Amino acid sequence: MTCRVLITRAAADAEALAAPIRALGMQPVLVPLVQRVSYPEQVAATAARGHDGWVLTSAAVVGVLRDVSVRPAWIAAVGPATARAAERAGLTVDLVPARATAADLAEALGDRSGQTVLYPRAAVASPGTLEGLRATGAVVEDVVAYDNVEPSGAGEALAAVWPVDAVVLMSGSAARRLARHCPPPWEGVTVFAIGPRTAEAAGDVGIGVDVVADEHTVAGGVGVVRAWGGGTGSGREML
Repeated sequence: MTCRVLITRAAADAEALAAPIRALGMQPVLVPLVQRVSYPEQVAATAARGHDGWVLTSAAVVGVLRDVSVRPAWIAAVGPATARAAERAGLTVDLVPARATAADLAEALGDRSGQTVLYPRAAVASPGTLEGLRATGAVVEDVVAYDNVEPSGAGEALAAVWPVDAVVLMSGSAARRLARHCPPPWEGVTVFAIGPRTAEAAGDVGIGVDVVADEHTVAGGVGVVRAWGGGTGSGREML
């Protein structure tokens, strides 16, 4: 029987994860638990004041910044996927940390004392990122670039496909909504998380994460599913 893998990403982003999982001979089950609402006007108004640098922590903020005419002296991206999205939008990325985490990004930035930094973020972004940026000495101006809301009918869509063999969680928002509609614990469901922050959010709502991707990207998510191969999982680990 074909292994069924639940993908909860936003509809516009889901196929990038579904296609390689399908290529592994598994059946991706697409139920978006995230719908992105962007606020380009308020980001553009903030960016128009001018900043020494921009810090991009997801591909989602790139689209919001695409048409901003006032560009900074440097741009930092949290990871390679965000950097690629920025470059496709015509932005030159000057810094990408070795690991795609907020802590590694702040460390890679080093001393930015006196510089002004624009940090466009999700409405529910972890405060740790802002704290880390301020620790560099920069004057950080954060602005909400987008929010992740629950799509209409998500609960009904989940009920129609549940249970599944595996779940790939790409955000804490998706984990919280999945737990609300399909309360854990679950028997026979292997759970993958894109990174430690998502795994922590899942744990907070009672979801036991079996594998945490070491590379916090879509490729990392595909990699842990490939390593699992449709089996019973290998316990709590980090690949």
